[in-house]
Amino acid sequence: MKSLLTRFASIGTIFSLVLAGLSATTPAQIAGPSASVHVHTGAISFDNTTIVKVTAVCSGGGLGTLNVEVIQTADQSSNGQATDASNVTETVKCNGQPQNVAVSPFGFTYNIGEATATVMLMVNGVPVASTTRTIVLRFPVIEGMEQEQGGND
Repeated sequence: MKSLLTRFASIGTIFSLVLAGLSATTPAQIAGPSASVHVHTGAISFDNTTIVKVTAVCSGGGLGTLNVEVIQTADQSSNGQATDASNVTETVKCNGQPQNVAVSPFGFTYNIGEATATVMLMVNGVPVASTTRTIVLRFPVIEGMEQEQGGND
């Protein structure tokens, strides 16, 4: 009788593991097979504000979350001073279409030069895409004032 109970317990364990495996979702199931995230090279740094452009793609409806971290080392900064990592969260629509999002690390001042941006796209709390890229921080160019025309020198 004891071995019969042990067998049922083992079969029950196996059955529950199979069910758990069938109901578990993968990142591709959550965000669609084409989930991606891209950090654009050019970023704006002006008046103690930095804006980083991120393009994200996810599907399944609802919203995804972008976790963005920007770090500028002393070697990347034009004034030789480092800026600690900023962690910013933004939302993005998950409708299968590319979504451009302007991310602004609040409370951090970066200088003209380069920085490193790391972006992770999450859907329902599950990471589905990520990237790290060196970005270039610069002033915005005012139309008609490009250096070639003698302005913005």
